[in-house]
Amino acid sequence: AKTSATIDYTYDANGNMIKDLNKGIATTAGGTGITYNHLNLPSQITVRKNTTTSKGTITYTYDAAGTKLSKVTVDVSTTGKTITTTTNYIGGMVFESRTTSPIDANQPDYTHRLQFIAHEEGRVRFTPLSGAVPARFSYDYFLKDHLGNTRMVLTEEASSETYPALSFEGAAGSVELQNQDRYWENKAGQSINVAGVLTMHSTGTNAMLTRKDLGAIGAAKLLKVMSGDKIQTSVQFHYTATNANNSSASGINSLVANITQLIANSVSPSEVIKSGVSSLGSSLSSQTALANLLNTANTASGSNQAPKAYLHVLLFNDQFKFDAVNSKVIPVPYTVNSWGTLSRIGANAVSVEKNGYAYVYFSNESNELVYFDNFNLTHERGPVLEETHYYPFGLTMAGISSRAMGKLENNKKYNGIEFENDLDLNTYDAYYRELDPQTGRWWQIDPKIENMEAWSPYASNFDNPISFSDPLGDEPEEGDSGPPGGTCCGVGVGTLIKILDKADKLADKVGEYVRQGLVSAGGTLSGMVGLPNNMYEQVTGQNTLTESDQAINNSAHQMGQVAGMFTPIPVTPAPSLAVVSPKKITVTAPALPISKVNTSSSNSQSGSNTSSATKQSKVEKSIRTEKIGEKYTKTTEVRPGKGPGQSRAEYIRYKNPAGKVIRTQKHTYDRGNNFKHKKPLRGGPEGRPQNE
Repeated sequence: AKTSATIDYTYDANGNMIKDLNKGIATTAGGTGITYNHLNLPSQITVRKNTTTSKGTITYTYDAAGTKLSKVTVDVSTTGKTITTTTNYIGGMVFESRTTSPIDANQPDYTHRLQFIAHEEGRVRFTPLSGAVPARFSYDYFLKDHLGNTRMVLTEEASSETYPALSFEGAAGSVELQNQDRYWENKAGQSINVAGVLTMHSTGTNAMLTRKDLGAIGAAKLLKVMSGDKIQTSVQFHYTATNANNSSASGINSLVANITQLIANSVSPSEVIKSGVSSLGSSLSSQTALANLLNTANTASGSNQAPKAYLHVLLFNDQFKFDAVNSKVIPVPYTVNSWGTLSRIGANAVSVEKNGYAYVYFSNESNELVYFDNFNLTHERGPVLEETHYYPFGLTMAGISSRAMGKLENNKKYNGIEFENDLDLNTYDAYYRELDPQTGRWWQIDPKIENMEAWSPYASNFDNPISFSDPLGDEPEEGDSGPPGGTCCGVGVGTLIKILDKADKLADKVGEYVRQGLVSAGGTLSGMVGLPNNMYEQVTGQNTLTESDQAINNSAHQMGQVAGMFTPIPVTPAPSLAVVSPKKITVTAPALPISKVNTSSSNSQSGSNTSSATKQSKVEKSIRTEKIGEKYTKTTEVRPGKGPGQSRAEYIRYKNPAGKVIRTQKHTYDRGNNFKHKKPLRGGPEGRPQNE
């Protein structure tokens, strides 16, 4: 049972989660729900409904490097039915096979059906042969945010679904009648049951009789629609009343009376709408714009009134809020004793501006006899297939996310990681490990834990999913959002920090080039005039040239010697000098923001013979603070490098006027004082340096 006394999570000796009772990841007997291979990747996941009923298993196969090759899902959640789905991953191609036992005619089996081929900007989606419609490929494109989260899927495919005309014709049990029953609904969202509702009209054709005392609403269709879609529909009508009595008309009451059953029985509404259906009726009743549109005035001829009979195309957003701007209600014209047509087709098609639902139906709010026949409907698809919004750690905001029905769902979602929802698992399957978006924690420990000692090995994105992403599951990386916002002296703080970052880098590079130029010039000159290449060391007893500088000096000295052979430079001999005691000299690279080298070490000894190729300058700890504009500050702490090949590390913090750190960076430099790497500081929000 899921109680406070229950231990929900269990881990193995390697730190891998093996049970999660919140998700039902365990055997029915309470045993281990996840087994792992030698790479700490899940080889099998067992999911249960409860302690007596299993949902099924998911089994994975990998190559030696840990690349996923296949996934086999065995779903036994439906009593008496086993559905086995096999997914094969071959490079950028994904294939799927499915078998159902016992065989289900409504879910035919298939083998190795191509799902899609990934490309740099999205996928090439495959649609198999369907009746007379040939198989085809469609290019889909993923629109992503700064963290690589897929926010929208757009397609080049131009498609539409035309439903079979509701003609009320056909012999009992015929294919024609079965197709009408399969696609069309009654006011409660159930099959229309043509044989039970048709009426023989005096003109010799079958039709559907509607009036207020029969529930007002006739045939209907609730569709899932996306922004950019279009609805084309038409229906024929016939009535004989010359002056209709519309006193009992109330379109809003007719809709609200059936909305609960409609939502419960229809396949189109999301689970969010279904779960809140009990309050939907009162919500719709309070929407004045909807009530007014459903009470659209009927037509008349003089004092004679036509029945309040209509063709409706009502549009709602994903929260089932009424779209009064784009919805249409078309009343029947005053045409007594003749068949007429209500239509919204071609240039008059109804355009969908918001993701949500379209409820298309005909109705008669009067108690006069109105017959409807030949109901037609075409759903013309737009370019939007999906729109997805996320909670911070990847959980989908179901209430405001939307997806077109009948199209292959994109599973590359949060951070571009594959979403795994077989058996309602609701996790993200990254290359190195699995992420639970409900808790924002990984199932396994960090494979690069040595790079993030200050963080929990299960933490995701430094606990900052707004600024970082981790598409592989090994090490977070900074998104493209840039520095924080705000303004300073009329310039955006983010822009200002970017400028300063670039200025720092440029100053480093310029200073480095100048220093290397001086070293090269000195080496060349000493070679040309015949001086040794270690004059400074001979005079001072110490050497501050780095290994790379020494290499430049040696090369330049040799070039100078060669040049001196052809162009001798006369040198006036200097008087001999008696060196009493060596001077301690500090050489600072020109135009650099901080001291690059420092030779004023108390350990320097006169006459030292230490090799200049192996000596390294000593970097001492220092801190400096600079103002950014009038309010913001930048503090740079310099420390000696302790990592392999590091000369120094700079810990940089930007603070707002309140003294709060708003951005942190760590810069490291190699033995040649060349910039190596930049990354966010560790050690908490203040970015305190660690004993690395």
